[in-house]
Amino acid sequence: MAETWKDLGARVAWARKVAGLSQAALASQVGLDRSSLSRIETGERKVDALELVALGEALGRSIAWFTTADPRVASWREGGDEPDSSRAAVLLDELRSDVAQLRALGLIAPASVRLDIDAVKDVRDAEQAAVVVRRALGNEAAPIVELERAVEPLGLLAYVADCGAEGPEGGYGALEDGLGVAVINGAMDLGRRRFTLAHEVGHHVLADEYHIDWGGFGEDESEKLVNAFAIHLLMPGVGVRPRFEQLAKQGRNAREAAIIIAAEYGASWTAACPQLMRLGVIDKAQRDALLAAPPRQGDYLELAAAPPPYPGQHVLSPSFSSAVLRALRRNDISKSRALEMLRGTLAAYDLPAAAGPPPLDAFGADLDPM
Repeated sequence: MAETWKDLGARVAWARKVAGLSQAALASQVGLDRSSLSRIETGERKVDALELVALGEALGRSIAWFTTADPRVASWREGGDEPDSSRAAVLLDELRSDVAQLRALGLIAPASVRLDIDAVKDVRDAEQAAVVVRRALGNEAAPIVELERAVEPLGLLAYVADCGAEGPEGGYGALEDGLGVAVINGAMDLGRRRFTLAHEVGHHVLADEYHIDWGGFGEDESEKLVNAFAIHLLMPGVGVRPRFEQLAKQGRNAREAAIIIAAEYGASWTAACPQLMRLGVIDKAQRDALLAAPPRQGDYLELAAAPPPYPGQHVLSPSFSSAVLRALRRNDISKSRALEMLRGTLAAYDLPAAAGPPPLDAFGADLDPM
């Protein structure tokens, strides 16, 4: 929450830089002189409601964003763009702002699952942490079909959106009350998206939210531990080992069994094969041979192996969407604000009717936050 004019000014400055605008260019768009905008950004000058509306329109931000957003970025998985200027960074920042607003309205609750995880110091600890999380979620062995929905009890709300081939794979940001948000790049294939979300779950539950992994993925020890957590969350030994043995008894060779298991658990080939070796069901030579000859789509179809159903490249956490619609129904936010928060996942004609007359504020937030 913005507590001072300096806080609000810092958010104006951050949004301007992300938009690639100079102070002079933005000032011209909103009808201010450059010195006035400079004083706004440093907190030396107050902003009236009309000026804030104009700034929001010029920067593509809602009034709620200026009064609730925290521009700090917590952690990123690898990608091409600089994080502070990427589409993923903007989406993560906006999502964190939206969740904070819904939390303030009492429509998003803290994490409902309590975890007892010891300090993670090595890969074995990371694997055990994944076991604890799965046990807490009531699924120790089976594939997690809807990962975005499954991790909501942990307090993590995810948004899958196309951030471009050059964008980062994903990012995570922490909120109060044990809540966190993650943006996953929907431009990736299903397996990489699921692994990236599992990776961000690791940051969330292992309390590593301020570690930044930018351009050095795999080089930092803490990231290796988060990755170990992620693959064991997706492909737990207690489920994968007996499934591999079952397929072997049915006459499947190692490659066929690996294809079927990778599909069932929604894991990429490059993540599944090393995990099968770690679990002891294939050896290093088999792993290398499998990685050297990745399956094609026809291989999956021939084995009737289908990945978990997935709604597409644009997915919002179900509990977040529900909170937005309940806020609209209660007249806590306007229809335009609801559509903004739902980010194209619903059209205007799909929205439920509100309980009474629309709120006066078209932006869903107090125009004078101070």
